Amino acid sequence: MVPKPQMGVLMHTQNPCYKANKRRKPTMIIIHGTGANNPNINRYAGPDDGIIGKNKYDNHWNRASANKLGNAIIGKLADGTVAIYQTMDWDVRPWLSGSHTKGNGNDYAIQWECCQDFGASSPKGTAKTWYWNEVRTLNVHLCAWLCQEYGIDVKNVIDHREARARGIASNHGDIRNWQVLFGDTMDKLRADVQAMLNGTVAPPPTAPVPTPPPPATEEPLAAAVQTGSSSLNFRAGPGTAHKLLGTIKRGASLDVFEIKGSWARVTSNRVMGWCSANFLTIDFLDTDPEEPAAEDKVMGRAVQDKSAGLNLREGPGTSYRSLGMIPRYTDLEVYEVKGTWVRVQWGNKMGWVSKNYLTIDYTTN
Repeated sequence: MVPKPQMGVLMHTQNPCYKANKRRKPTMIIIHGTGANNPNINRYAGPDDGIIGKNKYDNHWNRASANKLGNAIIGKLADGTVAIYQTMDWDVRPWLSGSHTKGNGNDYAIQWECCQDFGASSPKGTAKTWYWNEVRTLNVHLCAWLCQEYGIDVKNVIDHREARARGIASNHGDIRNWQVLFGDTMDKLRADVQAMLNGTVAPPPTAPVPTPPPPATEEPLAAAVQTGSSSLNFRAGPGTAHKLLGTIKRGASLDVFEIKGSWARVTSNRVMGWCSANFLTIDFLDTDPEEPAAEDKVMGRAVQDKSAGLNLREGPGTSYRSLGMIPRYTDLEVYEVKGTWVRVQWGNKMGWVSKNYLTIDYTTN
């Protein structure tokens, strides 16, 4: 069994090819080279997700005006790591190969671009052996896994040049024009793909695609366990409109760094992202109760009975950091009222909540 390669995911939702969402069962793979001296993924993929780096010209392919898109891109991340980035589902028809006398390769093939580190006018020696070897290794692993997943015959793993010879692509010479610099061929690549499928060559050990760590000064405010769903969506931002990064299995342990409404910013497998806080059991890490000041007196008691989760904040306003989410029907002690904000004690936490979400019973002296 060939394991799925490690890869980033940056779906190109603004590209018209992605929006067309034409699906078919792929029976081929066509590998392309970009033909330009720019090995950086961010030339073609965007916008910056904190990993690929910023394209200062903003001329990547995740734009409504773009007229090309493959299912993935292989190239350098901002830190120099060579990686695969998926840009569309594997069964979505790409716009890469063009057509010729016997048809259009886009109708049959999963396709991706490999970002080259040399162009047609680049001086001899521009193309680096180490970089080619990294790209080639990722190509072999990705091809083997996709052949396994979609039942693709290894003989149908081809490059753009071979697709042209089969009459299903425009007249380009990639990636043969890159392979030849290192004495490599598509026949050799196909042999390595077949060997990996046969189990005679093990898939390479690959490190996970780097992910932005929390800032050095940021400490988790809580620990949590995913207890509410067999598979919880893990997103790039606090809301369902944000890109899906993956899923979090039931029972997974998480560090919580921020609560925003009903969303929690967490780390899962060292990846920072957001998930619904409603599916988490959260244990706030401050084990030393914050005692009220000596002059503080309880002025009343309250029940949070208006919201599934109410933010407890450091100060009286939404600009203050959230200390956690108070579940519905939680009993609280009230110490101070300031406008529409109330300072309360919740467990071992002292903070501020919106008065509009409480039913308050003021103490009679």
